[in-house]
Amino acid sequence: MMYATCNEEGEWEVKKVINEHKNHEPTPSKSRYISMYRKEELYNHVRRKLFNDYNSGLKIPQIHGCLARERNGVEDWVVTERDLRNEVSKVKRLKLKEGDANAMLKYFNKMSSDNQNFFSMHRLDDDMTLKNILWVDARSRVAYEEFGDVVCFDATYLTNEYELPFANFVGVNHHGQSILLGCALISHENTETYEWVFSTWLSCMGGKKSNGHSYRSRCGNAEGIAYIYARSSTSMVFVAHN
Repeated sequence: MMYATCNEEGEWEVKKVINEHKNHEPTPSKSRYISMYRKEELYNHVRRKLFNDYNSGLKIPQIHGCLARERNGVEDWVVTERDLRNEVSKVKRLKLKEGDANAMLKYFNKMSSDNQNFFSMHRLDDDMTLKNILWVDARSRVAYEEFGDVVCFDATYLTNEYELPFANFVGVNHHGQSILLGCALISHENTETYEWVFSTWLSCMGGKKSNGHSYRSRCGNAEGIAYIYARSSTSMVFVAHN
C-alpha cells in the first residue's frame, strides 16, 4: 500500500509505503471474484435468462437472486448485480436510436448557441454509438462560483427507457436549498467512466475544486468514486451508500 499527495507544483509525493500485505491473506480461490473472471460466468444461458426476465418486467435484484439460487446461493455466485446491470446497459445503448441521440445533441447545440455559458460534452463508442454525455447550464456554472463549497455526486438514478444511469452534481445555496450543478448520462459504472465525468465537470467549472464532496452510489461503489475524485483533488471526501 502506498500513500501519496499532490504538491502545489502538481507533482506527486510519496508519503508512506507499506510493502506487507496486512489486510488479508491472498488466496488463489478468490481469483474468480476478479471482474475479468466474473464475466466468464455470463455465458449464453445466463444472458438469455437475464434478458427474458428483464423484458418480462423483473428488476435486476430479483433476476440476480433467481440466478444465484440456481447456483447454490448468492454467496457461491461471483456475478454481481452490477455485472447484470452492465449487460443490460450495453444492449440498451444499442437500442438508443440514432434519431434519439441526434435530437438530444441538436438540442444541446441550440442551448449553446443561445447561451455561450451552456456546457455539454459527449463521447462515442468505436461504433459511433453515444457512450456518455455531461451537461451544465449557465445558471449552474454561476451558482457553483457562489455555492460550490460542498458538492454531492449522486449516481443512484436510472432513466426509464434506456436504463442508462443518470448522475448529478448537487450543491446547497444560502437558503439551505438544493441546487443542480450538472448532469450526466453514463454507459458504465466503472473507473474509466467516472474519471471522464469528474474531469469533464471540473474542466467546465474552470478547475475550481470544492472543499468537500459526498457520493451516493446505487451499486455500492461509492468508495471507488471518491478515490477517483480524490486523485485529482485536495478536497475533503465523504462517502455514502444508497
